[in-house]
Amino acid sequence: MKKQELFKANIMKRQLIFIIIVLSMLVSCLLIFSACSNDNENESTIRDWGEWTITAHPTCTEQGQETRVCRNDDSYVETRTVDALGHNAGVWHTTLQPTCAVAGARELRCTRCQTVLDNDTIPYGHDWGAWEAIIPPTHSTFGEEKRVCQRDSSHYETRFIDPIPNPAFFNIIPFENILISVSMLGREQYLLVVPRTVRSVFHMAFSNATRLTTLLFEQNSQLRTIYPEAFMYASSYIASITIPASVLNIGSNAFYGWTSEQTIYVEGRTSAPIGWSSEWLLGSEANVVWLG
Repeated sequence: MKKQELFKANIMKRQLIFIIIVLSMLVSCLLIFSACSNDNENESTIRDWGEWTITAHPTCTEQGQETRVCRNDDSYVETRTVDALGHNAGVWHTTLQPTCAVAGARELRCTRCQTVLDNDTIPYGHDWGAWEAIIPPTHSTFGEEKRVCQRDSSHYETRFIDPIPNPAFFNIIPFENILISVSMLGREQYLLVVPRTVRSVFHMAFSNATRLTTLLFEQNSQLRTIYPEAFMYASSYIASITIPASVLNIGSNAFYGWTSEQTIYVEGRTSAPIGWSSEWLLGSEANVVWLG
């Protein structure tokens, strides 16, 4: 019995010694780890870092990088990222100049990388200059003024200038005095042939022509201008009139009062040119036939 008790006592003694050794090793490891941590903390606190220097410049879309080096030991280096700059919108750049008939185009670009950030159209149309008198008015006649498109000098508009007021001016020549009376189909007809050298039909020139039945322009007419209200309330007996191709300008209300039973033929054109007022047919119900 004594031997068994001594044997058990020896085993317990050895187990206790083993436990003490293991605990001692654990305590030693903890002490060593703590010392290392303190060393690292001390090392960090004694670094003398230099200024941050950009080593990779950021762009509009990509990050950059900057670095700093320990002044005491250049083997110690730290890096960090720099935020991307983002696009910087500049001014609009015209890529296609507009014309009188076609829209232009423009782009908004980044000032750094020239990336196109936006695009837009530039409205088209005429860019009119100032009105300039080309025919001065008088007491008895209209004047005329003109403006030219700054984009295309071949495009222009004209308009009439009212006569200078003169109370002493009267139209004392009745239109009937220059009519040619002919007999046609058993009744009296009034025919007027306008000579080809006539270049203008003035304001209300035919307003008193209540008996006119036929109005013709001589072949190869040089007529250029029909002033406002030139044929206003002309005779309802006129079935039709043919405007020569040479006419460049027609004023507003030129055929005011014409009915749907009357026809206006236009030689050499398919539509009204720039020089014709947009209101040349105002107040007229006449049919228009383009002969271009």
